[in-house]
Amino acid sequence: KRFLKGNRVYDLGSGAGFPGLVFSIRNPKIRVKLYEKLLKKQNFLSAVVGQLKLENVEIRGSMPEEKHEGLILARAVMPPPELFPFLEKRMAKSSVLIVNLGSQAEEPNPPKAFLKKEEIRYALPLDCGDRRAIAYEYVPRET
Repeated sequence: KRFLKGNRVYDLGSGAGFPGLVFSIRNPKIRVKLYEKLLKKQNFLSAVVGQLKLENVEIRGSMPEEKHEGLILARAVMPPPELFPFLEKRMAKSSVLIVNLGSQAEEPNPPKAFLKKEEIRYALPLDCGDRRAIAYEYVPRET
């Protein structure tokens, strides 16, 4: 939450809702958009949002090519070499991207516009391994 600037969070490739749904439950005053291309998963997310009465959540298909200002969460949606160019067209200046990786995964080599802010390591329950989250601020070069 400390990387949140403004009141918008976007979960790219939300799947079953992690981490976007969890974030929305814990932060009901913050607007959360879940982007999920697969209709089957959209239907699941809609059912969960309706059942839990999450008024701060909006579900969308593909992430449009427009500037998103706020915090973008990306967990296993696409490999980092594809993710960063994809988001360069979709992130507003000073927005923050949080990428989740397995503990053994190589650190991404993002374009210069993505400045690494912080890395957090954490363990999953039931001996399911370690993970890490890396926060990048988007600071494009001015032309």
